[in-house]
Amino acid sequence: MLDASVPEGSVSPDDLAFVVNSYNRRVLLERAIVSLYERLRPLPGEVIVVDDGSTDGSAELIERWAADGRHPGLRLMRPQRKLGFAGGVNAGISSARAPYVCLFETDNVALDAGIWRAVGYLRAYSRVAAVGFRVTTVDGRTAGNSMSFPSPLAFVLGQQISARLGLERPTPGPRRDVVFTSPLVLSRAAIAQVGLMNDVAFPFSDSDIDWCRRIHDAGFEMHVIEDVSVVHDQGDQKSEFSRKRTLDYHRARLAYFKLHEPRTVPWLRAALLARHVGELVLLGSARAVGVVGSDRVQTRLSLLRTWHRDYEPTP
Repeated sequence: MLDASVPEGSVSPDDLAFVVNSYNRRVLLERAIVSLYERLRPLPGEVIVVDDGSTDGSAELIERWAADGRHPGLRLMRPQRKLGFAGGVNAGISSARAPYVCLFETDNVALDAGIWRAVGYLRAYSRVAAVGFRVTTVDGRTAGNSMSFPSPLAFVLGQQISARLGLERPTPGPRRDVVFTSPLVLSRAAIAQVGLMNDVAFPFSDSDIDWCRRIHDAGFEMHVIEDVSVVHDQGDQKSEFSRKRTLDYHRARLAYFKLHEPRTVPWLRAALLARHVGELVLLGSARAVGVVGSDRVQTRLSLLRTWHRDYEPTP
């Protein structure tokens, strides 16, 4: 087992690049970028913002900042087609020159220079492909930063019940099965052996979970440094993905089991169908007496209607 301590060592700006996916979250993007330039020392050599077609002035803001000379290393990527989350991560990593890359989301805020400690950690432990951190909300509450690999039982029971039962709770200690990308510092040398995110099967949901499983299967580890904290809090600035999260979650999670545990898929599909029917009956009854809103009923209807297509929406 690896030592949980964080090695100290000298770092230079060229050691670390930041990749920030952005789509129509200008307020959060501005807060995130400002935190990097105000609180990181040394400043990273690259801060790459991958804009996925924003219409709220996000891209123009970064263009101005990159040109004004006060934000060294800041640059904007504007792909000619929409990439989604995983595609944006892949584009940013591929564009970076530094040996280590930090995936930093628009709803992240750097509290201090602690992120740099991940570079020393990855240098010291060649079997570790990526490092995450303790994550908090703006008001200081602890948020999730990792989990165990998904289990078929947790998928069938649903997110709320499995969370209450702790079925996917991460193991104690620095080593984790899955470390979320908010933020995550990774070794490009390790990722070169594993490959980038699967942006075809997992454009949004579970892209990090599938990636971590592949990293594990390739013989690498994922760790968390709990004495370095970063804010991850989107407030009321919901992403486009948040509005269709439930359907995308089911589609991606089933795709995960198809790839990594295919023998479980036939009984998983049957159990999920039974759950959807049961939930729809219960929610429909609750809706009739005004206990729940129609949106919850519609969500379950969308799951039932797409179940036979493995939750793929209508073309």
